[in-house]
Amino acid sequence: MEDKEKTEHGTYGKSEDRSRQGHSSVRRGNATSSSLSTQRRFKLSDETYYNLFNSIDEGFCIIEVIFDRQERPVDYRFIEVNEPFEQLTGIVDAEGRRMRDIAPLHENLWFEVYGRIALTGKPERFQMVASQLDRIYDVYAFRVGEPADNQVAILFKDITAQRREDLDLAELAGMGEQLSRADSAEVALTIFCERLGNYLNLGFCAFAEIDQSEQQATVVHEWHRKGFHSIKGVYAIADYISPGWEQAMRAGKNFIVEDLKGSAHPGFERYAMRGIASFISIPLIRNGRWLCMVNLYDSKPRKWLDTEIKLGNELANRFWNRYERLRAEEALRKSEESYRAIVNQSIVGILRLNFRGEVVFTNDQFCKMLGYSPSEMMKLTVLDLMYPEDLERNNLLFSRMVAEGTPYEIEKRLICKNGSLIWVNNHVSPIFNSDGKPESAVVVSVDVTRQKAVEKMKDDFIGVASHELKTPLTSIKAYTQLLKKSTTDDTPASFINKLSKQVDRLTNLVYLLLDTSNISGGHLMLQLGDIDLNELIDDCIQDLQPISIDHKLIFHKEKIPHLIADKNRINQVLTNLISNAVKYSPEGGAVHIKATDMGYAVKVSVQDYGVGIAAEDQSKIFNRFFRVTSKGNDNISGIGLGLYIVSEIVKKHNGILGVESVPGQGATFFFEIPYQN
Repeated sequence: MEDKEKTEHGTYGKSEDRSRQGHSSVRRGNATSSSLSTQRRFKLSDETYYNLFNSIDEGFCIIEVIFDRQERPVDYRFIEVNEPFEQLTGIVDAEGRRMRDIAPLHENLWFEVYGRIALTGKPERFQMVASQLDRIYDVYAFRVGEPADNQVAILFKDITAQRREDLDLAELAGMGEQLSRADSAEVALTIFCERLGNYLNLGFCAFAEIDQSEQQATVVHEWHRKGFHSIKGVYAIADYISPGWEQAMRAGKNFIVEDLKGSAHPGFERYAMRGIASFISIPLIRNGRWLCMVNLYDSKPRKWLDTEIKLGNELANRFWNRYERLRAEEALRKSEESYRAIVNQSIVGILRLNFRGEVVFTNDQFCKMLGYSPSEMMKLTVLDLMYPEDLERNNLLFSRMVAEGTPYEIEKRLICKNGSLIWVNNHVSPIFNSDGKPESAVVVSVDVTRQKAVEKMKDDFIGVASHELKTPLTSIKAYTQLLKKSTTDDTPASFINKLSKQVDRLTNLVYLLLDTSNISGGHLMLQLGDIDLNELIDDCIQDLQPISIDHKLIFHKEKIPHLIADKNRINQVLTNLISNAVKYSPEGGAVHIKATDMGYAVKVSVQDYGVGIAAEDQSKIFNRFFRVTSKGNDNISGIGLGLYIVSEIVKKHNGILGVESVPGQGATFFFEIPYQN
């Protein structure tokens, strides 16, 4: 028998017996070997041709086709090869050797094609697989010499990598398309492991989840050929994964073993007992954490090709992205089922909107508030539900939430199924996608219709009462002034002064109530004009300093631009803030007033060193009728309307109002008014 051996690098060694006596004969009765004169005639001995064919990077050879007695091509002998031939085929010392001796399982189609060319003289170009050489070739073959010589010249190149790349790309596309249709994480796992196992001709493909806190790996899915046993289960990482392997996984690098026999790690013996001889382990990392791994096993030692490793990584990453999304969707479905059960028991309305304003979820309470069934509600949009006059204000806040991702609160009117209106207080928060961008909104809606009705009754009463009080107070004030002018020495002047002071106080209260009524009804009007704010602050301090004998009002004047504002209303704001600073600093001391140019607005601050305001009260201090009730404030009068009116005046000027305070250390109230209104 011929002595055929394959080297470590896949090249074929030289056979000791180069002849196959008695096996076949040369066509038309020629001797088995061509005559020496014919070989010399076509051997590339000419130096010019020799240099030419050895300089090209394609393989070139001349063969003699061997026919049997029925003139069927059964083999061929290499007569001459160029230098790249060995590298492109893996065949060493090819000259004089027969192909059947080198690769006994070489496809018959090769012999048929070369035999046809030798017989007809027609050249052919083709691509064909040489399985035993593990290569794919692009070939151009043509007859040389005399027809009776049966010689064919072959120019060829190895296109294995290109064809494998094409096949790999097709597999990537095919798996990607199939994964996209998977409707569960389990189905995606089945597709991934089965396709990868079959395409790479594996014995086993397993997917494991990693619990680093418990140092455990759980094989949750597997695919294997017949003869392998299941390895599903929980394993201690230290028993099966070497320190080097674990280190590679944590670093996001593949761990490759071509032959388990060469490994000293005791855990590898357990793999060998399961019929595993070589493997690749591919980690799946998210946010720097090793979460899972895909293991590709073979039952025999295997030199893993770079193309196989690259494909394994590509497929694993594509699978992982789809698998994560499917698991998230499954978790969301379960969460939504629990969420729906909970929110349907809620006494407030809850709904979810997409950014087209469509209702994608609603609880029973919200449907009940508006008189719709759940199925009817799911067909509606914000435009169907919202009162038109509130739409612009709502859209402005909603757009800001989408752009900035910040929640907001709004009171507005909704239209019920029967056409009636209800008032709701809505707290609207964004829901973010996996990229951290808002994708929808959840709305918690409270029906405040009854509360609004009560507030309207209060506003109506305040409006009527203040108007009814205003007329007699005007008369009382006039009579007081007449009495003061006609007083005699017998009438104590202090009595009349006290009477006048109380009338002024009551008049101020009436005006506060009137302002409150106007604000509630949306009738607070501004008389805009050019004002010198520094001058206005000076005037205000001059009016207040004489009645604030225990306090020093200090104005830190800076150069600031004029404003377009309502002079009387801004004076009302200044008077209130400075008066409060004096009022809530019972021990006396300094009150600092400062006006600063912010570049887009003027900022005015009023700082005192009085009792201060608790943190929990600072967010409520501008609410209507709210008064701070804390130690040190017990004897300070007021009804909680001053700061409410101040805040509405500032808002009306498109400005902002705020407070900073530490209890016991005083407070700083500030407001900003933009240059243009």
